[in-house]
Amino acid sequence: MPSREIQKEIDALLSEQLQALLGSDKALTPAQQKSRSSASIDYATGSLTIDLGKEFIPKEDVAEDEDLRGWLAMSLIAIIQDTVTVKEIKFLYDGKSAYFYHPSQLPRPEPL
Repeated sequence: MPSREIQKEIDALLSEQLQALLGSDKALTPAQQKSRSSASIDYATGSLTIDLGKEFIPKEDVAEDEDLRGWLAMSLIAIIQDTVTVKEIKFLYDGKSAYFYHPSQLPRPEPL
């Protein structure tokens, strides 16, 4: 596992790359292209967290922009694939899950 200093540098690189990807996507609104987004990896759990900011809060459906999320996740994983195995990807919107904004779409647990 990399040192804390290296982890911070990698998180900064991931966030910088995320900003570059969003800024280059002409399908996004200007506000989305300039969104204050960030990405970080938890080396202990293998969890990649991508916070797209408030400009990306799903309007109606938590599955909105699935293609965009997949493209962003795969692009960031490519940067760190030799450093850590990503086991989970979390997308946040202004620090919160999409289900915070749309609790009725929270998946129901399967009965035993």
